[in-house]
Parts: sequence; C-alpha cells; structure tokens
Amino acid sequence: MADQDDGQDGDDAALVDLFAALSNGDRLRIVRTLGESRGASVRGMSITEIAREVGITRFGASRHLAVLRDAGIVCTRSEGNRAMSSLVAGTLLPIWDWIDEIEPLPALVSA
Repeated sequence: MADQDDGQDGDDAALVDLFAALSNGDRLRIVRTLGESRGASVRGMSITEIAREVGITRFGASRHLAVLRDAGIVCTRSEGNRAMSSLVAGTLLPIWDWIDEIEPLPALVSA
C-alpha cells in the first residue's frame, strides 16, 4: 500500500498532542472546570481555585496546567502576584473536526 501525503501528517501530530495532554483524568477535570468558569469569570482561575475545584494539590494543579499550556489548551497570565489560567479559545476544535470526519453527526431534520 502506497503512502499518501495529503497534508494530514501535521494535523495528526497536532491531534496526538491534544489527546496526550487530555489523557489524564485530572487534566480533563481542569479543562472542564475552566470551561465551566468561562461564563462566570473572564479573568480565569488561580491555581488555588483550580486545585480546590478539581480536588488535587496546588502542586498537582501546577504540573497539570504546565502540560495543558505546552499543548496550547490553557494560557496563563499574571494578575498581581497570582497566575490566572483560562482556556485558549478554539484549541479543542480540531478534536471536533476529527470526530466529525469519522462519525458525522446526523443532520437535524425539521418536521
């Protein structure tokens, strides 16, 4: 079978990085927590707030946030002496696109 280079190798590598970053339950809970807090707070959440919400130590939250930052899923900015983390808009869209390629959602039919 011949190899096809249709430009998807880079896309696949990006997806692998996203899935690797999300392959830990605590990181999934952090992403969910940050997503849920988006409407309530545009400022983001501190490591202490994230650790409390997710039920992990601040050290654990900091380590997991570093992985999520490296994958481009989370960004962190300084607010005084606190580091505030939030989701990067649109970062997870490639996952939706990939899912739609292999398992498209049925079109909604209006009656």
